[in-house]
Amino acid sequence: MTILTTGPRNDVAGRKKGFTLLELLLVMLIVAVAMGITAPRLGLFTGSRHIVNTSARFVALSDYARTQSVSEGRTYRLNIDRDRGAYWLTAEDDGVYQRLGSDMGKDFLLPHGVKIESVEFAYDTEDVSVPGLRMPGRYYEDTEGEDDNKEYISFSPEGYAMPALLRLSDSRGNVLEIACRYPSDRFRVEEPSVSHEDI
Repeated sequence: MTILTTGPRNDVAGRKKGFTLLELLLVMLIVAVAMGITAPRLGLFTGSRHIVNTSARFVALSDYARTQSVSEGRTYRLNIDRDRGAYWLTAEDDGVYQRLGSDMGKDFLLPHGVKIESVEFAYDTEDVSVPGLRMPGRYYEDTEGEDDNKEYISFSPEGYAMPALLRLSDSRGNVLEIACRYPSDRFRVEEPSVSHEDI
């Protein structure tokens, strides 16, 4: 038995399925507009990669210095040389600070275009009022003959860090701040909108 339909057929015999040239041009136009909108943002993301990586490495080194200082019972320093664009770790051994004998003691160089604009310390040692807080650093030691641009942050065996704020910038105008606001706090990356007077 055959059933006959009286309506028009939906598929045209012999027509091949595919895209017309107009449809392809329309899709390409949409993709081009989307890329035009997102490309500048993607450029900012990749352009700030160096400063973000540098700040993450600095925070990791400060965490390592704090942990090792407590576990070994000796003072660690995170040294900064802004002129050379370098930073490295040293540890106290019989009153003398020496580079670590591992990869953590090597010079970490800032990537091209990234610089440490400033290093600010929260207070002098005369203002320390925490009982038992041992914060050796540049305030305690004779710095004659040392370069003024070589600074460091101390980490004590009691688990305290010298409060400080570092300001990083790059050639694209990106700015990040790395701050430790209290001796018992750890270093963190912050937005640069935070006022310097707050530390």
